[in-house]
Amino acid sequence: MTINFNLYGDREQPLLVFLHGGGVSSWMWNEQIKYFKDYKCLVPDLPGHGKSKDGNNFLNDVRRIN
Repeated sequence: MTINFNLYGDREQPLLVFLHGGGVSSWMWNEQIKYFKDYKCLVPDLPGHGKSKDGNNFLNDVRRIN
């Protein structure tokens, strides 16, 4: 599985992760990211959304992480 993500802001600062809901993708955070430029912001497209590949194996991938 391939997960598309973007990093914004100051990469030396604390990390904020922006997760979207179903039916949208990382684009939904475009306006909010502007206000967090003093943080490192990780904005992924969750499996099966946006530019990320199909999420059929997402549960298996999570199990491998744990």
